[in-house]
Amino acid sequence: MDVDPQDEQLIEKYLAAALSEEEQLLFEQKLQEANFSAALAYRQDLQAAMRSAGREALKARFQRLEQNSALVDPPASVPSGPATFPWKWLWFVLLGLSVLLAWYWLRQPANTEVLYAAYFQDYPNIVAPIQKGEQATDLRQKAFQLYELKEYREAIAAFDRLEQAGEAKAFYKSLSLMRLDREQEALVILLSMMTRGDSSFQQAAQWYAALAHLKLGNQLEAVALLEQIEKKPQHFYRQQAQKLLEAL
Repeated sequence: MDVDPQDEQLIEKYLAAALSEEEQLLFEQKLQEANFSAALAYRQDLQAAMRSAGREALKARFQRLEQNSALVDPPASVPSGPATFPWKWLWFVLLGLSVLLAWYWLRQPANTEVLYAAYFQDYPNIVAPIQKGEQATDLRQKAFQLYELKEYREAIAAFDRLEQAGEAKAFYKSLSLMRLDREQEALVILLSMMTRGDSSFQQAAQWYAALAHLKLGNQLEAVALLEQIEKKPQHFYRQQAQKLLEAL
């Protein structure tokens, strides 16, 4: 079943409950396409099968197969005597390995990189947004506008030269670092901002720190931060955290 990579990403976001409003409209349009609908149905059936299967079910099946194996005789063509190859036991071992591999596949964790890509969105430039027809007149404006233009390397260099702007500079620099796959450096900044109760970026820092942990494969740390967000009814990212926890 051939699916366009963009359609595949759209399906991934739908299953992760991470569609934006524009993507939701596109998704509803795509449902009219037979190939897209078939791919979605396949992924939903696969996801449902993975959820319904569990360790106990596989264990029970393994026990039934073990009991049935006692009734299986070696192939008639295999000669009897001391040199007879233990076909029956080879079959049993292969069967056991196949069950263990199936259990291992079903127990695989969620694809954290896919979830990261689905949930990471740039934080808007609310400090010095680009105004139509105007150009940056100082380093402060230039730094934040470079971020808005997705010129992340240049933005980081400008933030480093900027002496003022305090926590805003630190926050937007951390997001620029994440866009350059430098999550570990970004985490140092974000975790520091989370400890400051007076920071206006505290909630956002907590959310992006969870995403940074997710990208780095630190799933336990990511879940811990997401659960902290979920426990706060007034947290701006509470709904996103709940959806992401369900996906994990």
